[in-house]
Amino acid sequence: MNTEKIFNYIQCSNLFRLDGKKIDVTRLLNILCDAINEEEETNWYIGECTDFCLDDLIIGAYWAYSDCHSGQASDSYATLCKLGSIFSPNMSSIESENESVKFVYDQICKELLK
Repeated sequence: MNTEKIFNYIQCSNLFRLDGKKIDVTRLLNILCDAINEEEETNWYIGECTDFCLDDLIIGAYWAYSDCHSGQASDSYATLCKLGSIFSPNMSSIESENESVKFVYDQICKELLK
């Protein structure tokens, strides 16, 4: 699967849509990160003119997994590491992000804390 298809599948899932299909967000984010890392060039504006773009998803997911992973031996921590291979927060925080990133963060946190 390519980056756009994976992104669209996640964006249309039960995490972000009332009528969306239930997904394993951790597994799909791992697949998405692998697809991004294999690309020569990534279109970070996939999803533009919708609720959020690809870059919002990666950044929001990074902060969600940073706050809600289940310890260093967990699948969620492995996902955090994969997200960290794409996004480096430097001196930023979730508080400094835009509303789209915060939306993604909130929805993924809810799922991880179930």
